[in-house]
Amino acid sequence: MNRKTLLALALIIFILTTSFYAFKNRTFSPEKTNDIAASSPGNLSRVRVVSMYESVTDRYRDIDSAANLFADTKTEYIHRGFYRHTSNFELKSPTERRSPDVYEVLKSYIATIKNKNPGIIFGAAIPAQQISAVEHDPVTDEIIPREKTWEMVIDPQKYGLDMTKEEAQKKYSENAGTDMYFPDITNPDFQKLFLDITKKEIDSGADAIWIDGLFAQANALTRLSGDRNNPGVRSAYEASSTIVDEIHKYGNSKGKYIYVGSWDTTDFPYPAPKLDYVTAWISQEEIRNKKPDEAKWNEEKRRVREKYGDVPVIAVIDWAFHTDTPLGVFSQSMSKDEAGQVLRNFDSYFKENGILFAYPLHGGFMGWEATRLSSGKSKTYDSLAPEFDTYETIRELSQKKAEGE
Repeated sequence: MNRKTLLALALIIFILTTSFYAFKNRTFSPEKTNDIAASSPGNLSRVRVVSMYESVTDRYRDIDSAANLFADTKTEYIHRGFYRHTSNFELKSPTERRSPDVYEVLKSYIATIKNKNPGIIFGAAIPAQQISAVEHDPVTDEIIPREKTWEMVIDPQKYGLDMTKEEAQKKYSENAGTDMYFPDITNPDFQKLFLDITKKEIDSGADAIWIDGLFAQANALTRLSGDRNNPGVRSAYEASSTIVDEIHKYGNSKGKYIYVGSWDTTDFPYPAPKLDYVTAWISQEEIRNKKPDEAKWNEEKRRVREKYGDVPVIAVIDWAFHTDTPLGVFSQSMSKDEAGQVLRNFDSYFKENGILFAYPLHGGFMGWEATRLSSGKSKTYDSLAPEFDTYETIRELSQKKAEGE
C-alpha cells in the first residue's frame, strides 16, 4: 500500500472518528424541548416571572404601554397574551370582517412587545371547548356559517349517551350564550379550524399555545357516562393529544419550537399528551383564606411529575362567567390591602415550592354580577385600575424574583 493510499485511508478514518464522537457527544434536548427550542426567544424551563395579560389586543390600553408594563415587571412569559374569543376583533356579521385583521394587529403588537422585551416568550391561547356560531378560518379566509358550525357541535348520542345534541348545547349556552357552541373535538372539520387558528397565532409571532378546555369533552363524557374507559372518552382524549402533536409539528416545520400547555388533567387511564407546561387553578377558598392549601399543591406537584415529567407548573387566579370564581373573589371581595397580602402569600409559597405564580397583571372576566369595575367601566380585571391598585405589589414581587431574591 503506497504512501498516498495510507494518507487517504488515515484521513477517512479521522473524519469518521471525529463525526462519530461529535454525534455521540452531541447534547440532545428531550423530545418535548428538542434542538429547535434554541431558536425560540426564551427557554420556558428557565422562566421565573410569568404575567397574566389577556389580551394585548383588547384595547384596554395601547400596545406601547402594555410593552412597558412587561419591561417594568421583568416579565419573561406572557400567559394568555392573546385569547381568540377575547381579542375584541371578532366578526361583525357572517359576511363582514373587522378591519384591520386581528392577526395583522397581533403580529404588529407582538413585534412591539419583543422589541421592548428581547427574549420574552409570548403565549397565545385558544379554547378547545368553544367556537363561535359564525366562525372564520384565518388560513383559508372562509366564513363558516351557523349551519356548518352546528355540524361540528358535540352529539352525546353519537357516544351512546342519553342526551341529544340540542340538550347538550342548551346546557352549554346557559353560561356561554347562544352565539357560542361546544364543539366535538373528534370532528375533522373542527380540528382543521382549530389548528388553522393556532397556525395563524404562531405565524403572528406566538411562541407558546395554551389550550383552554383541552380535555373538556373527555371530562364531560366521563360525567355523562360515569366511565373513564368509555370509548367516547378515549376518542376525545386521544384527539386532544393529537392536537398537541400537530401544534408541535407545525412549529417544527417553521423551524421554531412551540411550547404547548393546558390545564393539569392527570386522571385519565391513557398515555399523557406531550405538554410542555401545565396550569393549575388556585381555588376560591384559598383566595378567601389568603393562603395556599399545601396538601393540595403537594398532590398537584406529585401528579404532574408522575404524568408529565419535570415540566413547569403555573398557578393561576382564573375566572369564569360569574363572581364565585377565584378572580371574582379576588376582585370583588378583597380590599386593596387584602389583595396585596394574597399576592405576597402566594408568591412566597409558590417560589419556595418550585411553582410559577402567574401575576394577575391584566385580564380575566370578573363575572356578570361584578360591581367593582376596572376604572369604573370594565368587567375585565386590571391591576393598575384604582379600584384594585395591585400593580405596585406585582412590580415589587416580580422584580425581586427576576433578580433572584
